[in-house]
Amino acid sequence: MVTGRIDDQREGVRRNLVEAIIIEDLSSTEFKPSLIVKKAKDVHGININETEVITALEDIEFISNPDELAGKTYTVEDKRRKTDYEKLLNEAWAEFQELLDARDSEFDKHRIDSDVETVFYKFFEDMFDSISNSNKSIEEISQDPLYEYNTKGVIDELIINNNINNEGIFRNAFQDYLEDPTNTLKQLTECVYIGLINLELLERENELDLSGLGDEEITIFLDTTILVALLCDTDNRNPVATELAELSREKEYNLYYLPRTRSEMQNFIQGSISEMEGYGGRPPNEEVIRSQFVEDWYRQDERNWSGYKADLLNWKDYLELYEIQEYEENLDIDEGVYSMIDSQIRSLDRSRGENKNISRADKNIDHDARLISKAFSIRKDSDKSGGIPTPIVMTLDNLVSEMNEMGKPKFWEDHMIVQPRQWLNYILTFTTVSYEDSDDIDLGGTILNTTVNFDQSIEIKDIDEFVELMAPKAGLEEADDEKIIEYLQTIGFDEEIERSLKRGEGGEAENKFQKATTEEEFLEVFEELSEKDEQLKKASETVNEYQEKYENEREKRKQAEKIISDVSGVDVSINTTAISESVSRSEAVSIANDFDNFVELLDSNLKDGIANSDAPKPPKEVNSAKELRSWLNDVSSWLQASGKISSAAKALAPVAKELASNIPV
Repeated sequence: MVTGRIDDQREGVRRNLVEAIIIEDLSSTEFKPSLIVKKAKDVHGININETEVITALEDIEFISNPDELAGKTYTVEDKRRKTDYEKLLNEAWAEFQELLDARDSEFDKHRIDSDVETVFYKFFEDMFDSISNSNKSIEEISQDPLYEYNTKGVIDELIINNNINNEGIFRNAFQDYLEDPTNTLKQLTECVYIGLINLELLERENELDLSGLGDEEITIFLDTTILVALLCDTDNRNPVATELAELSREKEYNLYYLPRTRSEMQNFIQGSISEMEGYGGRPPNEEVIRSQFVEDWYRQDERNWSGYKADLLNWKDYLELYEIQEYEENLDIDEGVYSMIDSQIRSLDRSRGENKNISRADKNIDHDARLISKAFSIRKDSDKSGGIPTPIVMTLDNLVSEMNEMGKPKFWEDHMIVQPRQWLNYILTFTTVSYEDSDDIDLGGTILNTTVNFDQSIEIKDIDEFVELMAPKAGLEEADDEKIIEYLQTIGFDEEIERSLKRGEGGEAENKFQKATTEEEFLEVFEELSEKDEQLKKASETVNEYQEKYENEREKRKQAEKIISDVSGVDVSINTTAISESVSRSEAVSIANDFDNFVELLDSNLKDGIANSDAPKPPKEVNSAKELRSWLNDVSSWLQASGKISSAAKALAPVAKELASNIPV
């Protein structure tokens, strides 16, 4: 990791630091190297000596040294130059102006150039400052605050403080710009991020001993939290976990999960499936959604549960795409480390409060203690000389990563447990990875997608959203949600469920839904509605078949008319009733068939038949086409107005209307 790169990188970072100080922090155009040393310490907290400053100044084009012999005083010849950061930020502002202008042509152009511009620049100043503050050193283990950045809150506060008009248009446009970043915005974020981790390199270079580092045979044991983040596309921790997997594959690191982690993962997946496909009786105040996998599925509107479940059950195949495999060798635990981890996790877990809902189960504590102690046993028994000590345990669980400091110095000196972004920084800083030229690495997009967090929490407050979530539990995943809602309305449960949801009683809402879909008295109503729905479906299919048949008969009629000459006054029997009309023979035959078919269809779909209903009765003798049209129109109107007939019969109204309109005048 060091050979041929790290020294050159240090020199480049020093040069950039000196250049930035000259442009941003010096008030005079003349200065001595000692002033740069002071500014580096006071402004940036970085120790740099005069020799290093002078070496950097030799490569900076916009300064000169007028006193070649003394070599003490330098002059700035052209301070009016923009950094890459400024150029990219200005380009991003120009892009956003175009987006905002296209979004609403009536948006006040003057305000775009004043207040909106202020908000735009201040937002990125705040976001990049948050990234800077979150960029902890490799040994400093804590939950990464980048995952918790309150994007919406920052934007809302800036809108209020800067009196933005048309704030809805601005907010929606800005959210779209951040969530679907352009190449310019990605480059800007990458520029800032690389600058920050490079400055960290200078800040820590005196305390880091890099002489033994090498990237041969690096092994990383992944915690369950990492595997879950890789599988959950909508989780904002997914981009960093995915980038980590991509970079590690490129560096040919060995990524593994232990058998115990596999078991924990399978239990988690099975628990998610059970949550979606069964009832268990839940405390009233529980959330509607408990599993992270269920949340991920619910956010992906285009996916049904059965497809998502299939992907979950094939999780090992997905991980193999990143060359993440199960570690198959039997490993002994280190009893000392196991005991320490078990005790410390329990202690820290208790210190978080008395709320039992957040206390972790014994099996989870056992998993974490075994994972770390087994990794340590390999490291302890390794007779390798030099190189970074491995395995490393990687986790997104801040309580587990705190164990890193608990094990020092008794068990280990080097970092044993790391968070993903700490390892990402390590790779970018101390390895030869070519993130600039790689098609698989999108550093700017990764950091943006991790930091830009519009509220992802799912608050299900109305019956439509609730039914969409609950349908798989009733075995109705592919069913029309409207049918379930109609059913809940029929038995009076819809308002009860919505009241429970609005009170935050997700468990109570689900218990009501369970009652509605499992108890016999309610299921009878549901079956009646389903039967009605099935009748309507069949009627619709019958109507479609009838109309298709009618169109075919119509086509045959046209073909017949080319052969049969017109005949006026032909008597055509319709069940012993005659029609005498000025129509062709083929038309008369078609009318007769259509009439017979319709009367038969109507009679079969009225509960007591035509004779025992209020429907207009067919004429016993049809003496004219006009009389037939009149009856069909009367029947159509009656079918539409009647509230006492089946859905299947009501569906015949447009058929009667269609038949009437096609009888020749």
